[in-house]
Amino acid sequence: MRYLAQNRELALDYHEGGFTPDTRPAAVYRTVTEQLTNLLGLMPGCTKKEFEDAAMGKGLTQISARNFLNKGVIMGSIVQEKGPKRRLFHTLATTAATNSDKVQ
Repeated sequence: MRYLAQNRELALDYHEGGFTPDTRPAAVYRTVTEQLTNLLGLMPGCTKKEFEDAAMGKGLTQISARNFLNKGVIMGSIVQEKGPKRRLFHTLATTAATNSDKVQ
C-alpha cells in the first residue's frame, strides 16, 4: 500500500494484523500476484502444499497462494498436471510451454 505524504512516498507493509512502514531505501514494491507469479516461476512442478508453504515463508498468506493457484488454473495461466497418488503439480503456463517446446 502506498500513500503520498508531504510530497514523499510512504510505503506500508501489512503483516499480522497491523501496518509497519517499509524503510528500505531502494525497496522494490510488487503486488501479491507479482510475488506469487515470481515464486511459482522459481518452483515449476510444485504441489499446492509446497507452494503454499513457500508463499508463507515469504510473508504471504496461505489463502492468497491457494486462490492464486486455483484462479490461475481456471484462467489458463497455470498448468496443473496429475501425478502419482492423486497429487497435482503446478507450473506457470509460459514455463510449461517453453519446456514442451524443448522436448519436441
